[in-house]
Amino acid sequence: MGHAALLCIVFGLLGTCGMARVFGIRFRLAVLPGLGVSSLVVALFAFFTGAVLAPGRFAPWPAMLVGIVMLGLLALVFQRTSWAARVSARLLDPARREVTLARLRTSIERVVASPALTRQRSHDIIGVSSALIFIDQAGLAAAWLGKIDAVSLPNDLLLVAVNNEAVAWMMLGKLDSARAALRKIEHRAPSSEHDTLFATSALIRALEGDHKGALDEADALEARAKSARLDGAILEIRATAYAGLGDLTRAKEMLAGSRDDYRDTLLVAVVRKGGPAATLARQLLEAQGSPYR
Repeated sequence: MGHAALLCIVFGLLGTCGMARVFGIRFRLAVLPGLGVSSLVVALFAFFTGAVLAPGRFAPWPAMLVGIVMLGLLALVFQRTSWAARVSARLLDPARREVTLARLRTSIERVVASPALTRQRSHDIIGVSSALIFIDQAGLAAAWLGKIDAVSLPNDLLLVAVNNEAVAWMMLGKLDSARAALRKIEHRAPSSEHDTLFATSALIRALEGDHKGALDEADALEARAKSARLDGAILEIRATAYAGLGDLTRAKEMLAGSRDDYRDTLLVAVVRKGGPAATLARQLLEAQGSPYR
């Protein structure tokens, strides 16, 4: 029985990981517990089937059949939960973008026209919103995110939703709407994750013209930051504020000194928001051979 249990565990683990790969689920730390539990569920159903049908021995074929059925059910779950990730990947692929966007619009606009979005569809919209903003479809992202009922969302999803909606409105030059989006989370208890929202708020402040206030907020964010995940946002705030104050040399140093792994993304974001540092960002993109279009 010991060998049978081990084989079932290996079967469940390999089957679950293979299924995850098929549906484009990346093996990140955040998803490993879920994959582990899923593989154990498959293994347990397979093992108990084999043990019950052949007491004292083990029935391998019925166990394998039940394991395959469980993997099939798991595939249905993976297909649904990985929908946003798969659609986002296709949106970021220029060769598949146009068709994917057309299908997405048909799918989403049918449900946003209804009085209330389902929770799953709300999650889907949040999941694809970053990709929409990245491919210069901020108008769609803002319109769809604005339809979501903020009260029904857990804190982590609400944070992503309101931040992405605010960023989308900034891309469209509508700073009042960006502020209104951030206010949707005011009634929730703050956490360390809210630093992302504070960074977005500081950037709105810089774009509104309160450059010194934005610099103070950037300094406060940097002082309490526990990781480098806000580095790009802080750089964007400072570059925008310095450019607004007329210190173009310092603003350019901020943008040019950003890390290689996110410099182009940062520069494009600055250009799209059209703030005082937009011209500098465009010049830097052209100088490095990747002009903004």
